[in-house]
Amino acid sequence: MKKLLSTLCTIIFIFTALSVVVHAASPSLTISTDNNVVKPGDTVQIKVFLNDNPGLYALCFEIPIDPNAFAYDGCEYTNSIFKLDSLSDYDPTTNSFKLNRCGESLFENVTEDGIVCTVKLKIKDSATSGEYDIRINPDHSNTINVDGNSVNIDGGGINITVNAPCKHTLKEVYAVPATCKTVGTIKHYHCTKCNRLFLDDTGTKEINDITEPINSNNHVGETEIKNKKEASCTEEGYTGDTYCKSCGAKMESGKAISKLAHTPSAKWKKDNDKHWHICTVCNTKLDEGIHNYEWTVITQPTEESEGLKKGVCSVCGCEKQETIPALEHTHKFGEEWKNNDENHWHECKCGEKSETEVHGYIWTVVTEATEEFEGLKKGVCSVCSYEKHETIPKLEHTHKFGEEWKNDGENHWHECKCGEKSDTEVHDYKWTVVTEATEESEGLKNGICSVCGYEKQENISKLSHEAILFREVPADCSHTGTCVHWHCSNCNKNFEDEACTKEIEDITLPIEPENHVGEIEIRNAKDATYTEKGYTGDKFCVSCGELIEKGKDIPMLIASPEHNHYSSSYINANLSYHIVFCSCGESMVEIHKYNLNGVCVCGAAKEVTMPQVPGSTETIEVTEPIEPTDVKTEDEETPSFPKSDDKPGEESNNPKTGTVITLTPMVIALCSVLLKKK
Repeated sequence: MKKLLSTLCTIIFIFTALSVVVHAASPSLTISTDNNVVKPGDTVQIKVFLNDNPGLYALCFEIPIDPNAFAYDGCEYTNSIFKLDSLSDYDPTTNSFKLNRCGESLFENVTEDGIVCTVKLKIKDSATSGEYDIRINPDHSNTINVDGNSVNIDGGGINITVNAPCKHTLKEVYAVPATCKTVGTIKHYHCTKCNRLFLDDTGTKEINDITEPINSNNHVGETEIKNKKEASCTEEGYTGDTYCKSCGAKMESGKAISKLAHTPSAKWKKDNDKHWHICTVCNTKLDEGIHNYEWTVITQPTEESEGLKKGVCSVCGCEKQETIPALEHTHKFGEEWKNNDENHWHECKCGEKSETEVHGYIWTVVTEATEEFEGLKKGVCSVCSYEKHETIPKLEHTHKFGEEWKNDGENHWHECKCGEKSDTEVHDYKWTVVTEATEESEGLKNGICSVCGYEKQENISKLSHEAILFREVPADCSHTGTCVHWHCSNCNKNFEDEACTKEIEDITLPIEPENHVGEIEIRNAKDATYTEKGYTGDKFCVSCGELIEKGKDIPMLIASPEHNHYSSSYINANLSYHIVFCSCGESMVEIHKYNLNGVCVCGAAKEVTMPQVPGSTETIEVTEPIEPTDVKTEDEETPSFPKSDDKPGEESNNPKTGTVITLTPMVIALCSVLLKKK
């Protein structure tokens, strides 16, 4: 609520014949009213009371009011404990009035409690809704007793609520379409006075929700291309599918790209009749065509003998020569023009004429015709330069308007020496400001006609403040803000109030380091694995780079007891074994498993043999299973390989490999792998 202080100063001098009465309680001034809730056009009566009067000779106090909401409407003194001496008129320039109050005796204090006066305030039609504070401020220095001692008096107050219907000032707010990522807003109107929202520009259809839900079909921002494939001269390509980066939806399917043109060789291939290129990619014959010879004469033919010409293919450069037949007898016309009075022509030495045409004259004035004399012009044929002269008839009398502009205070024109006017038009002034108008004085502008240069000056009316309300823009962690203020578009200054009486020089609000806005960025995040803990990541403000919140540790992954190891990578240890590594970090030794062509899954290869005979220590696995022999020596056994979760002392659940081997090769292979790891 903005209040302009209007001072109601009342000085009351009280004379009594009684001695000073001392009260134990503190004296005070209080105010009351019969109606605390009012509307524009009402009149509210403010009653002023003196309580616990210690005995007063003079009393002074002020009642500040908001002149935007209240207007002074008089003061009554019915039943007042003081006597009226004089009352000055209300002064609107200082927003105050003075009351001089006296008792019946010049040398006595007034000691009784009671009503001092009743002030009437009119609620202005332009008042805005709100709660207004009406409070008495005693003037202790001018409130004294009959002995001249200052008396301190407490001041009270009340609140008056004004309920005023808003005269909406509506500002159109354009719709913001919803996108696949963000909600939008519908078109609406915002009242800059009561801050309410409406669907129409008359302020009759109020609305609380202006949001428009996310539109999954309105993709904005960047896109990315997936599944793109380049075309070649042997295979079609694909432009790729377009995906929205904001929501990840597929926006548009790509199209097939035709095969690329062949890449021809730099040099032409040729034979006697044709030439062609070879595609350097696929060796296809390209651009095959018949030679296109450009001929040059080596020997000119005559009527007595043949000539000779040379042909060079303009495409591949292939050359050949041919004869030119002897010439038949033809006329040869000279390049010089022959002429007479009417025509011109070219002439053969035999007298034959060619290209006979009538002269085409280009005329130039030798002597200008006037109103008194004929003129003379000369004509020259543009083809053969034949010349002739002709007279120009005398001129008829015509007006000749000067190029200089004539003017008066309203128009400008061109003028003939006989006084005839032409091109008469009103002046077209281009104005420039000589002295800018201000709120205190008129300005001056100078106008110059853009056609004839005629000048005149005019006054510019005084300016009045044009106040525009700017609401507070809060500061954040990386940007300063601005406080609420009124800006005058004429004088370009900022003010605290709409009437532009209290200027503000600095409207900047300092940066608020704790007010983080905008995007949050996660840094140092790490997924947990079977061997290491993870980390949720720290939150940083993108705008200022400050750490907002520390992350938390993520426990390591724990393989379940039912975890089945699977092969993700192999190391070929020797001819009999390879090492298998699981994604959980465990490893185990496994016998090579060869297929029918003798290649193991780890890449090891061996020569394929028939199934083993009794006593052999090598086997192979085939697509069609071959039953192994049961013959073993005393030192041989079928080993089993523990899984990563087998415990010492417990029997392994891994199936038998079905291969008869000795223990010594396995020990050698394990030692070899361990040495390589080290």
